[in-house]
Amino acid sequence: MKRISTSVKNERGIHARPSAVIVQSVQEYAGTTRLSAKGQEIDLKNIMELLSLGLFQDDLVEVIVSGTEEGKVCQDLAALFETHFDFPPRE
Repeated sequence: MKRISTSVKNERGIHARPSAVIVQSVQEYAGTTRLSAKGQEIDLKNIMELLSLGLFQDDLVEVIVSGTEEGKVCQDLAALFETHFDFPPRE
């Protein structure tokens, strides 16, 4: 099992669109992917659980991964939480 602590960098936090990117990135991963934040631990393959955390910029999170290539997957997920997502506004 690998764990990496990081913080949310996106100005608007982890809302629906960044959540979709994060969850989609692990859907095919055979191992387990979890996130610990705000006193809760959730399954990162479940978008509703991720959204329910209400993560804002600078919130601390811990990414937890078990399985093959867990180090790489853990680092990739941590990088997504550190991403400044720049989605164009919807018209």
